[in-house]
Amino acid sequence: MGTESESIPALRRIYRTTYANLPTTGLYEEDLGYATDRKVFYRWSGSAWEALTVYSGSGLAAAIPAAANLPEGSLYYETDTEKLQQVQSGAWVTIKSKPVSLTFATTQVFNGTSPTSWTDLNLSAVVGANQAIVLLKVSFQDPTVREISFRKNGDTDQFFGHVAYAHGVATTVGSNTIPSSYVLIVTDSSGIVEWITAAANTAILNLEAFWKL
Repeated sequence: MGTESESIPALRRIYRTTYANLPTTGLYEEDLGYATDRKVFYRWSGSAWEALTVYSGSGLAAAIPAAANLPEGSLYYETDTEKLQQVQSGAWVTIKSKPVSLTFATTQVFNGTSPTSWTDLNLSAVVGANQAIVLLKVSFQDPTVREISFRKNGDTDQFFGHVAYAHGVATTVGSNTIPSSYVLIVTDSSGIVEWITAAANTAILNLEAFWKL
């Protein structure tokens, strides 16, 4: 005696709209929905929409979508920070950052009379409008006036003292015909540092190298 079989067709409907407009009544189990705002496929479990896929997108860091609205494991690449973010436990977590880059760039960033009060020195034209560690070469034309200090923009500490060696970021540069010294300093998030000298002097500042994310 043979066995007979017959296919039973199943009805499955597919909806395409924003997540908030996906229907929640009149549905069959296994109906599908695509949320256009979340770029995620869902299936109707019989009582709720369950994610079948994860969100994957890219754009500026400020435009990242709310993690709480996306499935676990969703990804977002920040084009301006070059960071890859992933939704973990309802929050964005950085899983990959761009590596620290070291750039050698001998570039003159100042040539003129040095300031005698704390003054901004904008290095963003070289390092970009971001935080960086910079190596500066300082050269004075008058060997008798050699006291100089640098600090991160916005810092209120003085970092000033007459010393013959690097102390924090305060130093007294050499005593040769054109005294020079190297200074290592951190910029603020806009690529700016502050500097001051004990007396006005003709100074030349060269940015020799910088590190940034």
